[in-house]
Amino acid sequence: MMKLHEKTDRTYDRYHELARNLIAQYSRECPADDASIEYPERCLACADWFLGQTGRWSPAYTRQLSAALLQLVRPLGACELVDPRAADMAIDRLQNARPEPGRPRFRPRKSAKLTDIRRLERHLRVSKDPFDRWIAGYVTVATRIGWRPTELLDLRLDGTCLSAGAAKHTQGRGLCDRCEVHLNEYSPAVLQKLGAWIIETNHWIEHYGNKKILEDVMYKRIRDASRRVKIRPLSLYVFRHVAISNMKASGYRKEEISVLINHKSTRTATESYGKKRYGVRRARKRFGISPLRLELVKKNARSLETTDPAPTP
Repeated sequence: MMKLHEKTDRTYDRYHELARNLIAQYSRECPADDASIEYPERCLACADWFLGQTGRWSPAYTRQLSAALLQLVRPLGACELVDPRAADMAIDRLQNARPEPGRPRFRPRKSAKLTDIRRLERHLRVSKDPFDRWIAGYVTVATRIGWRPTELLDLRLDGTCLSAGAAKHTQGRGLCDRCEVHLNEYSPAVLQKLGAWIIETNHWIEHYGNKKILEDVMYKRIRDASRRVKIRPLSLYVFRHVAISNMKASGYRKEEISVLINHKSTRTATESYGKKRYGVRRARKRFGISPLRLELVKKNARSLETTDPAPTP
């Protein structure tokens, strides 16, 4: 029997933000339909509009938008703020007849050569645009600690402890609700630069309105910069693979890598992420790993006990 998991407050907030942004997009694209209807009816009209947008969004984003609209439409129908029958029909379609997602323009890379990363980083760092220079800092941080884009936009530096809210802690996928790494061996000058970059990150989040929009703008800027330096376009997620490849090449054990990237299972990091042959060796002592978190990973490791019968005496 499938075990149902309740949504966390963070997930509710995330879906609320997605639905709000989608309604704003619907209002911009269909001003005539949106002009004379109340907000509850606008939400239902937005759901109908979304269901007709074939080939517009990626499969993952289409699923997220469907879940966000479900969270929005269900209470409207239950409270009879809209026609309950129309709400039920929209709910059924959002669950069983989502719009067909668009095809990706290129196959996402799971790794990248160090030379490509350096060419991209140099190009961004010498730009006159301060946003490009901030993205260069993002590339530097992302290719070292290997956290997800959402987590890197939520960094907190407390002394030498770097942490962020975990993006995939729900449903037993993450190790802890916060990612954490200790930077005891980094110089005060480096930590000061990192702190300044985090402050600048908060500025760009405020400038673009929210983290999702900032991620989209970053992706487009990195894609365009990749083409200018004549390398295959890079996604934000490829930097996570690069960082894990470097960890493997630097001699980190699979349990240590799981702690660093906040994975509950050692198998994901060793089987699904960056390959050791693409990594570069770096000093292991740069990252301090919590012994308590290391024990959690070992406790969650799959047992390899054999089921072979005992030998005949």
